[in-house]
Amino acid sequence: MSKKNLLIIAGVLVVLAFVSQWFTQSGNKSKDEKIGQPILEAALVEAFDELILEDSKGVVRIKKAGDTWGVQEKNNYPVDMGKMMELVGELTQTKIASLVTKDEKRLAHFKVVYRNSEGGDNNTAGTQLTLQSEGKVVFKMMAGKKRDSKSSQANMPTHSDGQYIRIGDQKSVYLSKNDFILETDPKEWIKSTLFSIDKKEIEAVQFKSKSDSFELKRAEKGKELLVSTMKENEEIETYERNSIESDLESFSIEDIFESSLVKRSDLELQSTVTVNLYNDAPLSFNVYRKLLEDPIGPPKKEEEKEYIYFVEFMEVSDLKADSVWNEVQQLGKQWMFKLEEWKANRWIRERSDFVKEKE
Repeated sequence: MSKKNLLIIAGVLVVLAFVSQWFTQSGNKSKDEKIGQPILEAALVEAFDELILEDSKGVVRIKKAGDTWGVQEKNNYPVDMGKMMELVGELTQTKIASLVTKDEKRLAHFKVVYRNSEGGDNNTAGTQLTLQSEGKVVFKMMAGKKRDSKSSQANMPTHSDGQYIRIGDQKSVYLSKNDFILETDPKEWIKSTLFSIDKKEIEAVQFKSKSDSFELKRAEKGKELLVSTMKENEEIETYERNSIESDLESFSIEDIFESSLVKRSDLELQSTVTVNLYNDAPLSFNVYRKLLEDPIGPPKKEEEKEYIYFVEFMEVSDLKADSVWNEVQQLGKQWMFKLEEWKANRWIRERSDFVKEKE
């Protein structure tokens, strides 16, 4: 074989070796980064006892004490377990779509620089999620920028097509096909549904306010709730009656306040409501309003005044072990509950709200 041919063969072998090494490294790289693997290992679900979320707006810590999970920023008020487990489930089911970069200099661009350990700020850090067990970090992730899709048509808006994330202390940026909703406002994590009852079990609902007192009542179980003193020319306002039943099927609040911190002299009683069930004790609650005062501005006209609304549950004695009121009774010993204005007004009612003349 000529010297020229030997040189050609040697050159080809060098190229093949280079290509082989490149593919091997590429394959190892994919394997090392665990593309296609879940973001959170299922084994860690039972291991952590604290979940922390932090961004530029604030921080929320959800911690387990015994068998109960509580929101620490709300003095360990019970967490919305459904919402928390939905987030954890999303982390265990969402798989890493691809590796974006291993260039440390690009972390800031994708907003995945950790705040506390690396000095991340509003421009370089997104929302950090940390799981801890007995005070030690077992998992952490930074959810950074959203990836926008590109429209094939001009002038069409883009929409989110995944989110850039960073897992642990590795200097790598990955793409998740899911967008994560990571709320850091503590009130978004509280158990907001206080009780749920079957509307068929409602025997009567009594309303008492400064201007009126009346009752919605069933003639017998299985009949409709009607105003107990309806006249011959009157009929029920179905929408209003159904709204009351719907609220009692899932009674929810907006926020909580420790009772000891609420100044009673600032509260104005608007309504007292009593709910009677067929197979349970009656429950009564008061609806209050509190004027939002502006100490600097001029006095406001009545129609310009703003209020916040609270509900307080009265104590019920000798409840059965399976009473639907048990949890709200326990929570009511320590907390007052804030209602959205529209929901509070649903319980500040007059008889005329529930009846109309027959057509």
